[in-house]
Amino acid sequence: MYTASIDTAVRAAEHASHRMSWVGRMPPWVLRITIAVSGTWLAAKIDRLADRIVQNTFRLDELSAHVSNASENGIVVDPHGKLEDMLDDVISGAREYRETAQRLKRKIQITGMPAPIRESIERLGAVIDEQITAAVKLRWDVLEHDASFCRPAESFLARSPAELDALFDRIEHGA
Repeated sequence: MYTASIDTAVRAAEHASHRMSWVGRMPPWVLRITIAVSGTWLAAKIDRLADRIVQNTFRLDELSAHVSNASENGIVVDPHGKLEDMLDDVISGAREYRETAQRLKRKIQITGMPAPIRESIERLGAVIDEQITAAVKLRWDVLEHDASFCRPAESFLARSPAELDALFDRIEHGA
């Protein structure tokens, strides 16, 4: 149940963050014309994107709370690591879109820039940062939850620096 909910939330976060890519590919002169012609349209579009990202961030936060509270049921949430990979993709994608938002903010620094557009872009950057934080937290919550149900491998246990060195030697030599 949790895995399906988390999978859905992660896919929604990926989908919302991919909507940002069209803005970053525009040349500066196209952005300036777009702003001059329909600045309110662009601000509304960016605000809608930010609202979707906020909704997905809220879902990630909710799922993180559920994973944290699910310790007593004894179910491994992500036994094959697929969810961790998806969350890694969300995090890397969100970081790319944060860079796109920052680049967009630099590109449209022109005199007479409408305040709503500047505010929308700044809000978008902050919302993307919150999504990154929520995805990282969910990733760690899932990993910590699943680690608590895994048996430690006795042969890979080190209790001192000397044992750790011996363990690394064994791993290095294929033991």
